[in-house]
Amino acid sequence: MFDPEIEDKDSIDIIAILRNIPEFSLLDTEHLQKIATVVNLKELKPGYVVFRENDIGDAFYIILSGEVEIFVTNEEKVEVTLLKLNAMDSFGEIGFITGKPRAASSKIVIDSKILVIRKNDFDSVMENDPFLTKTFINILGHRLKTDNERAIEQSNKKHELRQFWVESSTCEPIKLVGRSKHIIQLKEFSLKAAENNLPTLLIGEKGTGKLARAQFIFENSKRRGERYLTVDCSAIRQISTPEGGDDNKSNEVLLSLSQESTLFGHLQGALPFAKTRRLGYIEVAEGGTIVIDNVEKLTVEVQKRLLAYLKTGFFSRLGSDEQIKSNTKLILTCEANIDELVNDGLFDKELYNLLTRQSMLLLPLRERQKDIHDLVDHFIEEFSKLECKNITGIAKEAMNLLLGYDWPNNMDQLKGVIRRAISMADGDKIKASDIFIGPIVTEKARGLNLLRFDPVRKFIESRFFPNPIRYIIAVVFSLMILLLLFGFYGYEKNAVLLIWAVSWPMMLIGVIFASRLFCGLCPMRTIAEKIQEKIGIKLKLPNFIKKKGPYIAVFGFAVILSVEHIVDMPYEPLVTAGLFLSILGFAMIFSFLYDRAVWCRYLCPLGQMNGVYSKLSIFEVRANTSVCNSECRTPTCYNGTEDSKGCPMYLGVFNMYTNENCLMCGQCIKNCKHRSVRLNLRFPAAELFRDYGIDSYRKGTNLAITFFIPLLIAGVLSMNFTKLFIINNISLGINNEVIKYIFFYLLFYGLSTGLIWFGSTLIKAGKQAESMEMFVRFACSFIPLAFAGEIANQVITFINGFGQIVPLVNLQIGGYTLNILSHQESTWSVKLLQVILIMIGTTVSIYFGKRVVRKVSQKNSHKEFWPVYLINAIFSILLIAVFILR
Repeated sequence: MFDPEIEDKDSIDIIAILRNIPEFSLLDTEHLQKIATVVNLKELKPGYVVFRENDIGDAFYIILSGEVEIFVTNEEKVEVTLLKLNAMDSFGEIGFITGKPRAASSKIVIDSKILVIRKNDFDSVMENDPFLTKTFINILGHRLKTDNERAIEQSNKKHELRQFWVESSTCEPIKLVGRSKHIIQLKEFSLKAAENNLPTLLIGEKGTGKLARAQFIFENSKRRGERYLTVDCSAIRQISTPEGGDDNKSNEVLLSLSQESTLFGHLQGALPFAKTRRLGYIEVAEGGTIVIDNVEKLTVEVQKRLLAYLKTGFFSRLGSDEQIKSNTKLILTCEANIDELVNDGLFDKELYNLLTRQSMLLLPLRERQKDIHDLVDHFIEEFSKLECKNITGIAKEAMNLLLGYDWPNNMDQLKGVIRRAISMADGDKIKASDIFIGPIVTEKARGLNLLRFDPVRKFIESRFFPNPIRYIIAVVFSLMILLLLFGFYGYEKNAVLLIWAVSWPMMLIGVIFASRLFCGLCPMRTIAEKIQEKIGIKLKLPNFIKKKGPYIAVFGFAVILSVEHIVDMPYEPLVTAGLFLSILGFAMIFSFLYDRAVWCRYLCPLGQMNGVYSKLSIFEVRANTSVCNSECRTPTCYNGTEDSKGCPMYLGVFNMYTNENCLMCGQCIKNCKHRSVRLNLRFPAAELFRDYGIDSYRKGTNLAITFFIPLLIAGVLSMNFTKLFIINNISLGINNEVIKYIFFYLLFYGLSTGLIWFGSTLIKAGKQAESMEMFVRFACSFIPLAFAGEIANQVITFINGFGQIVPLVNLQIGGYTLNILSHQESTWSVKLLQVILIMIGTTVSIYFGKRVVRKVSQKNSHKEFWPVYLINAIFSILLIAVFILR
């Protein structure tokens, strides 16, 4: 039964109160006086329970002021709110009319005034006044209808929420692990942010743990028992329209509508896809916390809507002017340089000023190496339990590997490395051999897997591949070196021409069709490997070679190009022999000192060139990483087996995301018992626009590729430029031909590097990537043009060189005269072929350059692509000019 706290009818004008209630305002004074005799006014305090579930329905209530909550208690004794009522709402009608027990409970939320009409008093007054009885029943019916509509609204909302929970995502909580000053400051900041309702902005690179920090803030706040949602703005898809089109402005509007609908909801019919009403994240997270991940991906218009909500606490759904109040804590994350976005007009300045009042920059792992020890210990403890292993720590050599890496993907990458190391470890500690540093590739393998065909797999797994082929090539190579050194009746001229006019162009073109297979069959590696097997001492590989080796290879290639031009190497047998013997000597020295193919992986200049061009190949070796992660416990693709060697290039195929360091030797295919390895026939140069193909080149040793690409372009330009008639007749104050060539070589190298750097800055790399990262991305797009320039350059060598082989053979054999393909200078037909090759290379480079720009700018407008067109046009004009004028 209802137990009033305050009841003083004599001091309150009940009739005046009834006149202010819409349903009673039309009654005359006589009838209002009769109703006033059965009405009581109650002033109730917060927490007061008006009635409980299953109580007798003996009264009807009208709220004059305040707020009342209707709730039920579930099996776990937890109160679940059904709805909240405010002034002029009523409750208790059903029990009042039917006399049945209450279906729910009600309690006071804030100080409230309520009119109470008891059923017994009502019956006694109404039984003698049919008009009043009919009027009051109509009033109850109207109130009951309103309550039913409200119940339906709540039911619909509950259904929408149920759908929403299915669509929403959560993040796994991660502790704030570390001992650095930054971690201490971050913990202090997080605890402070958890104490207030101000929006919080977390800024940092990918993998720095922004979502984990947001979870930490939530778990330490007063809202930790409420809803916690995460919305990734980069994953919000643009609305598709039947018309389609590439209008950039239209696309931005459609994206803006989609983002606004996701955050604030929409009414039925408000958008092309809006067949039903949908609640937005802001509304669903009412009273709780919402994490807006990658807030920089929101359009400026949506940023302004978000700003308005943060300032007022109100929002409206798309298609409605109704202002909805929401009390939600916002935590926002950002990967980009937000200051640059503001300066470029891509982020609302007022929203930026509001968010930076409570913001924190999360430093990348490479800038807080003190935390790596603690993070490793934490991950070892976590994943040892999952793998049911007793891993107690990590060996010093393994830790040194981790400390020597720059972790471009930060903690996410470190976590993946430790998890794999634990699954591979066969003792109580993680060893250096268990550490495989590199991205765990999750990108779906694409292309036709040739290993699905049994003849292909059987041949690669057989003893006929690759060793017998390698040994035959090694024997031929040895004979060629002897010919180059000692002559034998002039055959050394045939040998040198065969190498430079036939073998070298074939190797370059072969990279497209066989990737680095020529390196896999390299006779110098074959000979050096035998030295390693017999007398190799297998020292520990220094970090210096890993980090600086590729740069040394770049320098070595520059030296080879210079010597080739200065001494006219394609026509000098002894110099050619000296080059190959030098490379063989270095390969033998490093094979004697270290394990596996150290020279080929880090230091070989020719290998570096093949590695760059192999990115254009139609073949790739990759792994089915789902199989690797779920089934593999011993990395035989890396370590090998008792009967077969492991990867000669210090790689596990599960880490393979580029052709650059794969020799196509087939060892991983032979060793993998799970058949995870794929030999894919793919679209040429596919990895130039795949995420892992380009994103992997950020910092560290892979930056060497950025210096190598301009070197390839500069080599072609300088070699042909110095042979121009006009240049040979201009001394430029330089009389020494060697100095002249080096001068122009350095000039064109500086020009090529500068042009690529200049183009990368015009793309506004700061929006999505650091300037150095953008430089590397942009440089890689010029690989097709550099390759086309090299092939065009070899056209002259092939014609001039091959044209001399036949006459030489004829003279040595004797008996007849053959003038076909005799020594020729470049003709206009040759020049036309060279121009066509350059145009093809330029077109392909423009295509990949546009892919890079589209990836970092998220736009598809020709206005964004002009740096790509400009730099490619300059390179194309320079290359065509030197070929035509030569």
